[in-house]
Amino acid sequence: MSAETQDTLEDSFTTLAIDVDTTGKDFRETFKKNLKWFSNLNERWLLVVDNIDEEYLSDNTKELLLGSWKRNTRGHIIITSRREPNEVEESMVVRIEDCISLNVFEKEEGLEFLKLRTGINCDTDDDTVMTLVEELGGLPLALEQAAAHIKALNVPLVRSPFVEDSNLVEVLEDEMGCKQVIEILTRFSLFQRVHDTSLSVHRLVQEVIRDNMHLKQRCLILQHAMRMVNKALDSSQSPVDVLYDDASKGKTYKNKNTAATTRQRENIRLFSVCNTCKNEDIHDNTFVVTSGAEALRILGNHAFKEQRYLDAIRYYTDGIRSSPIENIDSRLFSNRSVAYIRIKDFTHAFYDANRCIDIASDNWKGYCWKAYAISGLIENESFPPTMEAMGLASACIASYKHPPCLLLYDMKISYPIINYQMVERPECLQQDIMSLTDRPFTTLMLRKGQYKFNELLMTTKKYSGRWYR
Repeated sequence: MSAETQDTLEDSFTTLAIDVDTTGKDFRETFKKNLKWFSNLNERWLLVVDNIDEEYLSDNTKELLLGSWKRNTRGHIIITSRREPNEVEESMVVRIEDCISLNVFEKEEGLEFLKLRTGINCDTDDDTVMTLVEELGGLPLALEQAAAHIKALNVPLVRSPFVEDSNLVEVLEDEMGCKQVIEILTRFSLFQRVHDTSLSVHRLVQEVIRDNMHLKQRCLILQHAMRMVNKALDSSQSPVDVLYDDASKGKTYKNKNTAATTRQRENIRLFSVCNTCKNEDIHDNTFVVTSGAEALRILGNHAFKEQRYLDAIRYYTDGIRSSPIENIDSRLFSNRSVAYIRIKDFTHAFYDANRCIDIASDNWKGYCWKAYAISGLIENESFPPTMEAMGLASACIASYKHPPCLLLYDMKISYPIINYQMVERPECLQQDIMSLTDRPFTTLMLRKGQYKFNELLMTTKKYSGRWYR
């Protein structure tokens, strides 16, 4: 099942619905019927969800991967994605230890793959095949496309002419030669034509190009890109005329990952360096520039205040990605958590609250948002009712660290009764537990340390007219 875009996901589900007779009046009904069909299967099943590479998961993708329909089912889901394991853990709630990273082929693996795919049995071609594997960086899809082209030509590799860079430039300078090259590349899906004058490059081809580029080449290409964008902006009355989120418009479109992925040293090299005389007096005209992550956090806060929660989430996400892993501002996770709560995405809110607590255990907001997220997950049946104890504990910690949070409306609705007592010393724990019978609905909060019981401890708790031991 392809999940590369929302359209491909809908096509996959529609095709499945036709096969298993679960077609509905619209896609949403078809989607629900398919999930119900999966959940009712008595046999073991495996669903492969391919190419989940979009920056933000759609609601349907989230429900497919994280929905409560999977409870008590007999199946498993395999996800393929080019995301990093820590990003998969964050966006899809998959543990890092459950992620399997597939690297590019080694030279010998690439050799065997091409020989098997093309039917080459002669060992004399090994050097030529090895050269091709190296040129393509060992990427499986690139090798697959190359093998398909070789089979289509029906010419042994050893007889194929080696193309020098100068030959390639000469071909590309010729209009007809350039069109022939593009025709071959689009035929094998390396390029995709989105407009009469526009092409999109397959992401794996982009990876091959990036891997084989030196820093100077990267800087030069960034310079060309900036000049192209500048020319497009200068020739229009408004940036809206040339900037689109949708590449199918055939115009320049925004790259949301630029702020997170462009390295600072590359940006610095884009500008000319002005040589100054060391003997001249240098006046201090410096000014404070807000760091990228901090600027994105502030932009996210403005969007949040304007109730543009999805925009706020994007800003916080870019801020997180642009920060070193060992030095991420906990406020980015805290703010993104509450933004997720506003759009009722409690799963991601719960994850972000935990990340905030891991980074800054003294941040009361992390515990508060965690309590809200758990309440929402219990309400939509993603968490069992027994998880309420964790939510109540988080609410107690939040109120201990910041008592005014007890007056918040959401806190009163989610946890109307919050009573807690801090156990000051380990030796007091046993007595405090024994006294809980006189103070029902009280949560004991323990400071970090070792707690030992010297004798068997038995208590009873009355709840809803029943006694539990």
